[in-house]
Amino acid sequence: MDVGSILVILAMFILVAGFLARPLLEKRGFSVTQSSRHLSELQTERDKILLILQELDMDHAMGKIPTEDYESQRPGLIARGAAILREIDELGGSVFAPASVKATSEEGQDLEAIMEKEIFRRRKPSSVEPMAFCTKCGNRILAGDRFCTHCGTKVQVVEKKA
Repeated sequence: MDVGSILVILAMFILVAGFLARPLLEKRGFSVTQSSRHLSELQTERDKILLILQELDMDHAMGKIPTEDYESQRPGLIARGAAILREIDELGGSVFAPASVKATSEEGQDLEAIMEKEIFRRRKPSSVEPMAFCTKCGNRILAGDRFCTHCGTKVQVVEKKA
């Protein structure tokens, strides 16, 4: 190897090492508060109780656990799970996002309202009514089809007159 290729390899190594070390040097991170830690513990316990209840129900259905034991254990687990869910609700916790995060669009509108409007718009019956059969092959065309599923011919749509 000549000196030029060694210098290129050394330069590439320095660039890669710098790129990999950058996150360690910037020391950016998320601070974990005591309340978020407690919320995480409650969600973990909730998941554990749900798993235990599922296994208990399965074992009872398979006949591995006597009915007396099943009836004595299940209400206690359900009560503990309900208490955990109440505590999670009191803390404002969610499975998907922290309570401090509010989904809003750039204009400040609630994303849920925007999504509901879009769902309503898409569920509204269309003013466009496709023909019943393909003009080329005669295959039946369903509402909303843009092309024939049999031959691929583009569907001609007839607009309804109000």
